[in-house]
Amino acid sequence: NKLTSIGPMLFTTLGKLNTLSLASNQIDSIYQFAFINLISLDTIYLQYNNLEQISSYLFSNLPNLKTINLSYNKIRLINTFSFYNLLNLEELSLNDNQIDRIDRLAFNKILFIDYLDLSNNKLRNFTYLDFYCLNVETIDLCLNPLQNANDLKYCSDIKQLKLEWENSYNFSQNVCNNIYPNSTTSSFTTLTTRITTTSRNNANRIQFNYLIIILQYLIGNLIYLIY
Repeated sequence: NKLTSIGPMLFTTLGKLNTLSLASNQIDSIYQFAFINLISLDTIYLQYNNLEQISSYLFSNLPNLKTINLSYNKIRLINTFSFYNLLNLEELSLNDNQIDRIDRLAFNKILFIDYLDLSNNKLRNFTYLDFYCLNVETIDLCLNPLQNANDLKYCSDIKQLKLEWENSYNFSQNVCNNIYPNSTTSSFTTLTTRITTTSRNNANRIQFNYLIIILQYLIGNLIYLIY
């Protein structure tokens, strides 16, 4: 039988546990204090379940936690303080959910994180406050229906960003490419400008190629008439 819920204080006698795998079950709820006393835990796998939300402070009693995998669930909202006080967290996977909103301070008290994966969700709009107090090396926002990324210019603590753009200019999609690696605040400021410029350049290139074809046709006809 597969697990459907995780009750409170279920693992209190496992204080030396390093890795906890609860992946590929049917878990739809995790009670507060479910992971209390797991002071040595550094990795927790919760992917491929039916979770719809993460309670505030759920992981806050795990001081040595480095990796959380919550991908392939049904999470819609990242609540305030969902990942509070995870001072040693290095990798957080939230990809392939249904996330359309991130509450302010959801990532509060995370000192530094190498990789935050939010790809393949339903994020459309966000403000810099969604990532407030988050010092992160890489954020993956691929395969989200983002309408704009203007507020990213205020996120000076983001070093690398992965995006997929589907916009009204209809130029070739940049799927999961690294945009502005090792970026600074100033490079984020020009993000939208560069996308617009690229689109216009592509349009100009198409028009130029079209003119070349017309000229070749006219020159061919002119040579035919002369001879």
